[in-house]
Amino acid sequence: MRSDMDVFERNPDPALDEIVELAAVLCNADYAYLGSLDQNRLWFKSVFGFRALEQPRWSTGCQRMLELGQPLLIADTARDGQFPPTGIPVPGAGPCRSYAGTPSSAPTGRSSPRLQSSPSSPTASTRNISLSSKSLAVRP
Repeated sequence: MRSDMDVFERNPDPALDEIVELAAVLCNADYAYLGSLDQNRLWFKSVFGFRALEQPRWSTGCQRMLELGQPLLIADTARDGQFPPTGIPVPGAGPCRSYAGTPSSAPTGRSSPRLQSSPSSPTASTRNISLSSKSLAVRP
């Protein structure tokens, strides 16, 4: 039986890397990733613009998106009040100042892979980020 988390149990996938890079290009974002959350961490399957395997869950835009239970678009994280004034921390890179993400969950209720894009500056087109994130959302 195939698990909803099988995508994270395999070696790097060039096709997923291309999708993540496309998301970054469409959103004019410096960073993008395909990741999944467990109780404590955000695990990265594919990244663009930084190198990391994981990040503490509490420090991510994903955490806030899950709390809201709907797609989340933050045009300027420094003005949001939920994040540090410098923006959302990105492991191995500078903080991101904008965030776009779409929640996705598997039939089991576990968090399934999700695609996010995060420009490092708040000047990226909010409309492009919103449309691209919805179009590229990973669905179970």
